[in-house]
Amino acid sequence: MKTKFKFASALLIFCTMITISCEKSQIVEIPVIKKETKSTLKMAENKPLVELPFTKEMELKVIEVVTPVRETIEQLFKKDETGTYLEYSKDMNKINTIKDADEKRKFINTVYEKYHDFIKGIWEKADIDEKAYQMKIKDIFPADIQETIEFSEFLNFSTTKKIGHIKNLDPLPDPAGICIDALQFYFGLRAVDKGGDANSFIIVSPTFMDVSAGAAVAGFSQVEGIIASDINIPGTFPDDSRLLRVKKSYHWMAYATAFSAIGCAFATMSTSTVMNEEYIRMWAPVTWISTKDVDELKTEDYEINKRFMFNIRYGVEAYSDAFGEIAAGGTSGSTCDQFTWNVCEE
Repeated sequence: MKTKFKFASALLIFCTMITISCEKSQIVEIPVIKKETKSTLKMAENKPLVELPFTKEMELKVIEVVTPVRETIEQLFKKDETGTYLEYSKDMNKINTIKDADEKRKFINTVYEKYHDFIKGIWEKADIDEKAYQMKIKDIFPADIQETIEFSEFLNFSTTKKIGHIKNLDPLPDPAGICIDALQFYFGLRAVDKGGDANSFIIVSPTFMDVSAGAAVAGFSQVEGIIASDINIPGTFPDDSRLLRVKKSYHWMAYATAFSAIGCAFATMSTSTVMNEEYIRMWAPVTWISTKDVDELKTEDYEINKRFMFNIRYGVEAYSDAFGEIAAGGTSGSTCDQFTWNVCEE
């Protein structure tokens, strides 16, 4: 997977221009605030620009660290004379062929119940020093991510990164100036990058956004959707020194599942606004299933200077990715709805 640059941040320094294709095949020019340490950002071939906190180097290091474990487990699988591993491998490969998300979850539960005892028996025969390998895996990541790592069985784990740029303001009386519903000026952005055995799905509208990614057998998929508003200054608001008060809320539902007969797999679910970013990745670096669901109401209330046009226009981002190595894969989805987005002069 390629490392992409994140293009939404409230703590950036100065403006340039980026040309992005929107979902209606028109060209939309958005003033974007640029980090002073990076060159001008460009969306090439409509591919995702999200800069993940889980880097390619970290991914490769996880694969390297668990290689001795994978090789041991693989040898034990080859010695299985019951045919269980062959069926286990077929069912793991079937997961990504199921399109309906609910059906996929049901089948994953079936796989869990059907094969858990078999995998546990193989793992016990391998006599893996899990604590030692857990420490090696933790050491791959920076301290703030290390604190979020949660291990489950068979060295499967999750990593989380939350970034909060601005604190919510205390409630104030309604502003006396111009006040708008930013969604009346809605436009949507969509981006996909995938390769190998991979699939993707994306819907972006002013009331509903859904992105999903799936990958297996040396495949990868990244899907990104963004709801934005064509607010103009001057135009929508006068060009003066008054601050804008932004109140935004939405419902985020997401899931990420990494599954592996043998080999490394991961899947990521993420949502971002100008104010907050949240990334959750599930890892299955050797074998088995690593999965998580999220259901949250996101709210924010903040002030912003009128000169930060990109940040004013930036609404909500939903992101999903998946990767599968050898006989492994991932599936993830990120859905946002129930949007409210008001922008008012203070």
